[in-house]
Amino acid sequence: MRRAIDLADILPQNPGPDRISFVFEAEASVHFVLLHTRSATSWMNPGCIFACLDAGGSTVDTTMYECVSLDPLKLVEVTGSECAHAGG
Repeated sequence: MRRAIDLADILPQNPGPDRISFVFEAEASVHFVLLHTRSATSWMNPGCIFACLDAGGSTVDTTMYECVSLDPLKLVEVTGSECAHAGG
C-alpha cells in the first residue's frame, strides 16, 4: 500500500516514515467513532480497556484495546483479533 501511495504521487517527495501509518480495520473503526461522535471522549481515557465489534459483511470481528494516551491517540491490543464467519 505504501508503494501504491508513492506511485500515485499524492504526497510530497520523501515525506518521512511517520507521515503515513497503517492500522487494522478494527482500529480504524475506533478512530472513526472517536472522530464522529461526542460521547466517545466522555469515556475514553488512558487506562480504559474496551471492546470493538465489527459485525458486517460476512464476518464478525472482535478486538479488545487499551487506551495508552489521548494526545496523540495510542491504542494497544489487549487481546488478538477474533474473527467468526457469520452474517451477510
